[in-house]
Amino acid sequence: MAVVKKAWLDQAGVGEMSTLLYKSINTRIRERIATAVTDGTSGTPDSRNDDNHTLSAKVILGLTDAIETSIGDSEDVSTDNTVYGYINGEISRVEGIISGLTHLTYQVVTGPITNVQDPAEDVIYLQHDADSYAVGNDGYLLNSQGTHAQYTDESGAEPVTYEAWVDSTDGKIYKMVAGVKGAELQDDDPIFDNVALVEDTTYNLYIWARVPGSDPVSHEWLCVGDTEIALDNYWSKTDVDVATLQNLIMEPISSANITSAVQTAFNNTDPYAGSGSYIWGS
Repeated sequence: MAVVKKAWLDQAGVGEMSTLLYKSINTRIRERIATAVTDGTSGTPDSRNDDNHTLSAKVILGLTDAIETSIGDSEDVSTDNTVYGYINGEISRVEGIISGLTHLTYQVVTGPITNVQDPAEDVIYLQHDADSYAVGNDGYLLNSQGTHAQYTDESGAEPVTYEAWVDSTDGKIYKMVAGVKGAELQDDDPIFDNVALVEDTTYNLYIWARVPGSDPVSHEWLCVGDTEIALDNYWSKTDVDVATLQNLIMEPISSANITSAVQTAFNNTDPYAGSGSYIWGS
């Protein structure tokens, strides 16, 4: 009777297999590291639309150095070829204005900043837009329940229920009856009483600044930034709030999910063409 040999891995075989596995993993990693920013010409991928590669540390640090050089610092003058150099005069001007405001007050302005009457130099103006109509993704105005706002007109022989729709091509609001576009709605149409309002909580910070060198002295509005000051979604730093928030947005990943994710990722990252010689070390 012939002898049937059983194949098994000895110590050397295990070592060889482990080496090949690590080489294949290194190949997949190396093939996804880009060593240059490319524009898509000459068969290279366009870095701006490349979802398959990450830039090497050398490339990133080189780009960072170039950006820092272009920005410059506060010692650059207006003639220096840097971002800070070009705007240094304006930055210094605003810094001087703000530093000179020793008894600041503030005033909330709803609507265009130019509506302010008799502006003052020592006031910070927090400007935002007036409340706007709530609009759904489909363009219809919404009520406080988040559904289409409606109004029933009973002035005719038969009552007519209609909705309000914003035409994105001209920004006007039209009467919609059973999905059919009608005439433009007037500002005093009763349906607007049923439309929810959305508050603008983004405020632009303005100061009434003197124009340098003006004679006689003149002023202009300077916008020095904007800020979001809505606090309806505020979370405190207490242990209770932190724990509650953590439970809402975080949960541990199970071992089974980790194993499955790693296996799926490995299966989906096949080496690119030409990598075989590196894997097998030839």
